[in-house]
Amino acid sequence: MNQLSGSDARNKNDGADPIRNRKVWMVFGLLFFALLPLWPLEGVWWWGIPAWAAFVVIVSAFVSAFTVYVILCVWKDPEETESGGRDDTN
Repeated sequence: MNQLSGSDARNKNDGADPIRNRKVWMVFGLLFFALLPLWPLEGVWWWGIPAWAAFVVIVSAFVSAFTVYVILCVWKDPEETESGGRDDTN
């Protein structure tokens, strides 16, 4: 197996870890900010559900969908990029 020096390893894994991706943090920040009960949503939305509750459920679905997107598309495993795919023979 090919061992990389410290700077080469950092360059190769740039963007591979979502914690270092500023866009991921910004989207999560906006979504979690939307979940705060600061918005003046009044009234009944659908089948007697309050508007604020429907808004929270919808934003929660977006948080879940974005988390799945980050895990499947943004988060790259170093072993996957070296071999060109997952090795499911284990």
